[in-house]
Amino acid sequence: MPPLELLHLPPELLIHILHSLSAKDLLLSVQLVNVYLHDLVRGASILQYIIEVFHAGFEDNAYSNTVYAERLHTLRQSETSWNNIDPVRKSTLVVSHPTSGLYDLSAGIYVVGERGQGRRSTALRYTYLPSNSGRAPWKKIDVGPERHIIDFGISVREHDLIALVTAKTKQDGTGDNVIELILLQLSTGKKHPLAKEHIIIVREQSAIHSQPSVMLEIVGSHLALMLSHLQERSMEAFYIYTWQTGQQKASMFPSLPYYQGFIFLNEDVILLPNTVDKRMEIYTISEDAIVPHCFLDLPSLAHRHFIWQFTCRCEPNPVGKGAPSKTTHEEKEPPFISTPDDAIAVFKMTIASDAGTSTCSFVAHRSALLKFLSDKPKAFTSYQSSRQPIHITISPESVPWKEWGPSTTRWFGEEDAAHGYITVTAGQRFVSIDGSRFVGQDDDDEDDEPAPLTIRDFNARNIARYIHHTQPKDDPVEDCRDEDLPDLITIQEDDPVEHSPDDDYMSDDEPTIRDPPVPRPGRRLVMRPSVLRPRAVFEENFYSQLPYLETVSETKHKYSAVLMDEDRILGLMVRNYNYFLKICLIDLS
Repeated sequence: MPPLELLHLPPELLIHILHSLSAKDLLLSVQLVNVYLHDLVRGASILQYIIEVFHAGFEDNAYSNTVYAERLHTLRQSETSWNNIDPVRKSTLVVSHPTSGLYDLSAGIYVVGERGQGRRSTALRYTYLPSNSGRAPWKKIDVGPERHIIDFGISVREHDLIALVTAKTKQDGTGDNVIELILLQLSTGKKHPLAKEHIIIVREQSAIHSQPSVMLEIVGSHLALMLSHLQERSMEAFYIYTWQTGQQKASMFPSLPYYQGFIFLNEDVILLPNTVDKRMEIYTISEDAIVPHCFLDLPSLAHRHFIWQFTCRCEPNPVGKGAPSKTTHEEKEPPFISTPDDAIAVFKMTIASDAGTSTCSFVAHRSALLKFLSDKPKAFTSYQSSRQPIHITISPESVPWKEWGPSTTRWFGEEDAAHGYITVTAGQRFVSIDGSRFVGQDDDDEDDEPAPLTIRDFNARNIARYIHHTQPKDDPVEDCRDEDLPDLITIQEDDPVEHSPDDDYMSDDEPTIRDPPVPRPGRRLVMRPSVLRPRAVFEENFYSQLPYLETVSETKHKYSAVLMDEDRILGLMVRNYNYFLKICLIDLS
């Protein structure tokens, strides 16, 4: 009996076999073999879903019980809504309790601090989004009267974990404070079942010291905690904990206030923006130390300019190597989620001088930053649990800005960074509203003009698809224009924009400065290089040219600020500097 040929199998069995292939294999191999397989892939919703979820920069959520035909429909509807800023639902969420400045938004959960006496956060309130009625119930996490919450971090999808950084006064008459970590299960508010010690003492500090600024992220088994004191150099600290055991794995104590934030590139690799040396530093987490591997230089600042603030965020976080510890979840799981490796990181920088301050931001893909990690560390360092000044005996590899930055990043000016919130990216999208607004102003002020929403999509596959559908066959990609690009100095048509590696980095001709125009509704491709404005902040002009698709909404809004997660935009209407909030939920998925 002759062997059964693959194409003679029943279509249902063939689809089941092809389901095990990756999207790249389906695209590059199967559909090119013959017409039959091409039509089979095109007609099977499960195979189309694999391909389209890959193109969209998502990955399938194995915990979702949604059938594949519905997943494909949801994906297509979501992409169309985001591409056109055409909401599938709008609702309003009123925050009736007094709020502090603490907040976070991740995986459809919005958390906000509850303000007590002295403007301290005495509790947290959180709610699951979206809410069709706008009346989503608020749940409460309370730490009791003896503590107050300095800040917190959450790991929703991987661990169902919320980690609170709290302070309490010692009852020995000294007035000294104890800084603690409290590890709770987010869905229940009770101590996390996998945390051996759900209260971890971080340190004790004298009452004369100020309360630290806190940055906290959780990836896999690692909980990274940064305590920052701008005016008290001796109090700077960065800790790595194994949160399940409560053991401190590594720590370092900078001798200057170098760091104000960090992101995980993967479970064992972190990136810290350095405000003093003006660079991005990539470290690995070993068994007992934090080891520097590579430094990425930033553009040089002008004379007498310095970085006053430097924050960052990359959502969603990577996941650890082991299986997620998350158990049950009371909300419906989404059919697909953003791929962490493809997510863009946003960096917000406030630059100060005698003349005042200016703000700018830039984005880069997590995967692009991770590529600079060398196979072996090129430095020996004594980053251990001691208060000795950091000493690097052999400097790690340092990559000049011109070698890594222009093609890897895209910079934006004050119009996109003025409101101060960092939760403005999710996956590969970046949302903004006219930066002339500021948090705390009266949103009903008749003199305040409403502004459109702007979404920038840095997904290279979406860009390629856009070019394929819109670019004439005989029109080269390089001719795509970025006319009227807001908040940037753009290069005019007669200015040189293409440079080979052997060319001078900047052309002899200066780019023509144009004031930022009023954004025009619609969608357009931005590929040409641009120069940040104002130029006086930096020592010399510099280009950035990471491509993106920009969509400007037809509608205009009077929001103080905007936030976003993978499924929606949150328009904040703030009164009295965060003390009253009304939130417009614009669901796009």
